[in-house]
Amino acid sequence: ALAMDPAVILLDEPTSALDPVMAREVAQLINRLHDEGVTMLCVTHDVEFAAAIAERAAFLDRGIVQVEDRLTVLREDHDHPSIRNFFRKQERAS
Repeated sequence: ALAMDPAVILLDEPTSALDPVMAREVAQLINRLHDEGVTMLCVTHDVEFAAAIAERAAFLDRGIVQVEDRLTVLREDHDHPSIRNFFRKQERAS
């Protein structure tokens, strides 16, 4: 079934298993929908993808939202040890 005018669209890892070109196209589509006023909630482990589409981000640890803010704020040196460790690992992997 399709919802024709949903209040919120939920996206679970929308770029999982996509090549970089397709992932960019998905990001462009999400941004176009946002520009049209569509509200979306996206779950992703891809920080760069999140940065391309999100106004705000939340960090979950053991299923609990620890912090919710702009991604640039989350990337800054944070008090929460899990958040610091996550972004340190991201930096090393790049």
